This record gives sequence, C-alpha cells and structure tokens, in this order.
Amino acid sequence: MSSARARGFGWYAGVPCSYLTPFINYVLEDSSLRYVSMANEGDAVAFIAGVALGGTAQGSHGRGIAMMQNSGLGMR
Repeated sequence: MSSARARGFGWYAGVPCSYLTPFINYVLEDSSLRYVSMANEGDAVAFIAGVALGGTAQGSHGRGIAMMQNSGLGMR
C-alpha cells in the first residue's frame, strides 16, 4: 500500500464487502488516505474518474483506486 501512496494514490472508493475488509480497514486507519463507500462498483469507478479529472487543490492530477472484488461474476 505504501507503494501506491508513494505514487500519489490517495483516494479509494468501493463497495463494503467481507473480501475487501482488510484492505478497506488499512485505508481507514491511515489518516493520509481517503476512503469513500459507494453503492455499487460503477459509482466507485465514476468517483475515481472524477478525482482524476478534478485534480487536487494544489492543481495536480488526483489519483485514486476503485476497489472491487469478483466472487462469481455472471454466476447465478
């Protein structure tokens, strides 16, 4: 995770999920990172795209990670 922070990834968005709990907790425990809980994965991707397009208050490009997992995509 520190390698992601070193590359400027400070925003994380995703859907709360038991598979991602350790990853989400790591982000929540680090005050230099921001996590936004979303309703679905599409919202997470859209939010992170907005972070990249909107940039930061310092005028640089924002960087973020959309967290998602696959426990049977398309399986019913």
